[in-house]
Amino acid sequence: MKKTARIVLCCLFAALFLFSAFQLFKALNNYRREEQNSKDLQDRFLVTLSHAEGDTAAPETLAPRGGEAPAAPPETAESGETAETGETAASAPQTPAQDTPFSYTPQDPDFAVNFEALRRHNPDVVGWLYCAGTQINYPVVKGRDNDYYLHRDLEGNDLYSGTLFADCRCSEIGACRNYLIYGHNMQNYSMFGTLLLYKDPGYYRLHPYLWFITPDARYCLDLYAGFYVDESAGLYDPQLSSASLSSWLAYAAEHSTFRSAVGIGGDENIVTLSTCAYGTGSQRYVVIAKITKE
Repeated sequence: MKKTARIVLCCLFAALFLFSAFQLFKALNNYRREEQNSKDLQDRFLVTLSHAEGDTAAPETLAPRGGEAPAAPPETAESGETAETGETAASAPQTPAQDTPFSYTPQDPDFAVNFEALRRHNPDVVGWLYCAGTQINYPVVKGRDNDYYLHRDLEGNDLYSGTLFADCRCSEIGACRNYLIYGHNMQNYSMFGTLLLYKDPGYYRLHPYLWFITPDARYCLDLYAGFYVDESAGLYDPQLSSASLSSWLAYAAEHSTFRSAVGIGGDENIVTLSTCAYGTGSQRYVVIAKITKE
């Protein structure tokens, strides 16, 4: 009887080991494929720009953007309620930001995107998202729904890490009140795996802006706030009213994990970058940015 029990336990442990090894293999294979896919896309569709000799950008923390003084954060919202629906944003553990706001001059990306070739490759491409010094250097697509690219690459092949995609309800970035971009929180920091690093105010000071490049323009995304929300929060509405957006901006300023000098009004358009927050159920971590067309 004891011998039988030992055999059963050995079989169970062996099965558990094999299952774990298989899951690890799948994860590593996904990371390898995603890394190779990203490199191939960058090699095929990004064109390095040449700069005139001596034309060197100043360090980004030496001069204020546009020569403006840091803007004061919006007034605090009560209980995180939106002006229209009265819903309460997710009450995740927050990390109060203590760093003093600072100003900077964004540096242009040193590449251009061959959108003509990229859109022949996949007509769903709407732009290219880039954050210097991070792994965020990807095309952004918009599908017919918000599921297709969740676990598919740009060619439509199954890939767990998926592709960065804009909300299917969004129009063009300059015409949408709240332009939503989604990406997986990958543990190797690919896709939007670096977004949660904005929980550290020091990381924000190293990466205070991103670039969103479209066939028609380049948009600098000056980061305003990063915070937790529930996946059902009213923030996930591309067409927020001015009153509702103002309320969310106030909530974001109060609960942000970093402190920014960027100011946004309720009548402006924003970009919201969203990813999963592991270990927090239905909660997401989002980063809100002000849109500046360059």
